Amino acid sequence: MESIVIISDLLRGAAEEHQAVERGVIKSWNEISEDTIDEDVIVLDTRMDLDEDKSGGKTAAGEETFSLLEFLRVRLPNLLNNGKTVVGLCDQIERVHATERRTWGSNNYHWINYFGSVPLSDVADYEEDFIYQIPDPWDIQLASKSDIFNSYFLNVPQTNIAINPENSRVEDYDQIGSFPNDVAEGDFPEIPAICVKSWRSNNGDLIEPDGRLVLLPRPDTLRIDVEGWFRSLVQIGSHYSPNDLEIDQFNRILSRSSSPALNRVYTVCNRFPEVSRQLEDRYSDRETIVVEDEYDVQDLLHGLLKIFFGDIRAEEWAPSYGGSSPRIDFLLKNETIAIEVKITRSGRGNKEIKQELSEDKEHYRSHPDCEHLVCYVFDPGYEIENPAGFENDLSEQIENLNTEVLISSTSRFGSV
Repeated sequence: MESIVIISDLLRGAAEEHQAVERGVIKSWNEISEDTIDEDVIVLDTRMDLDEDKSGGKTAAGEETFSLLEFLRVRLPNLLNNGKTVVGLCDQIERVHATERRTWGSNNYHWINYFGSVPLSDVADYEEDFIYQIPDPWDIQLASKSDIFNSYFLNVPQTNIAINPENSRVEDYDQIGSFPNDVAEGDFPEIPAICVKSWRSNNGDLIEPDGRLVLLPRPDTLRIDVEGWFRSLVQIGSHYSPNDLEIDQFNRILSRSSSPALNRVYTVCNRFPEVSRQLEDRYSDRETIVVEDEYDVQDLLHGLLKIFFGDIRAEEWAPSYGGSSPRIDFLLKNETIAIEVKITRSGRGNKEIKQELSEDKEHYRSHPDCEHLVCYVFDPGYEIENPAGFENDLSEQIENLNTEVLISSTSRFGSV
């Protein structure tokens, strides 16, 4: 199973503001530890919130964060050798302080500069460093016209971040972008984005890992299709990952945005637990709907779906399969989306619901107005063990039915 984490102190706010589905996989640097980074795709954004300290310098995050960054710099070859894909967002070079007595030479660079030298000044030496900063930004020309790169670089049409693999230990790489030919002169760098495939160790041994290191210029601000930018960031990481993505959880998350109608259904499911809790807190303890069983889930979900859809057909009959003919909880006929609702309770969790959903899929596969089946499982008591694995086991795209299982207790709903 493919998994992904975006480690950033600053990106979560933008993801929340624009309701990007990837917001559930963003962690701050202080939320992780050295022994818990085991995802297949690891996006590292090491720009920190910088504040002036009493001595006039800049402070950032704290010593624990910098210790973790240093750990990653040392561990990076092992991550890549184990087939991990690391995406680094390269930022302007800044001098920062971990503590008053301890200065780190740059922000966002010391964990990747083992390919070259570590910059010791605000603007690194062009001839010695693998990654450095040029005085003026230049336009980026993409080597690939793929939509995933186009979406990413909408927010980074120019950059003053440059990479020079020829003056480093990098042996083989893919060039993702370049500067215009008439700009590159002499020692001027030509590559603003790169995928490192192999390099030489300090003693000259060739290292050809299963994983990939992808280095992209970080946008100064996100202002154009922000949700699409987050989606493209994950897609680029998945593009270079050696793992199978056919029924991967995050690959399915990406596919949601391709259909506005499905995206609205997922939004309703994402917000359902919050709405349910809010309804229980009424003025003067007035009567309200309390979600205790499957009918309560259906009633509340039906009302929320009315925000987006006019024609909602409740309890639509499904074709017979194996001698039975059940009813679909909700059918959005015009959108060809069926929605099945389940709720867990004590003693009713993994086995029973998994069997019911497996049977439901076979029925709905033959329905003429059902191309997408969304199975929403409200799990208020956390009865389902390993909910992300449960989703992966039952979600699939085969034949004429795209099935997506959503469980309210998965980690991606935790920050919603």
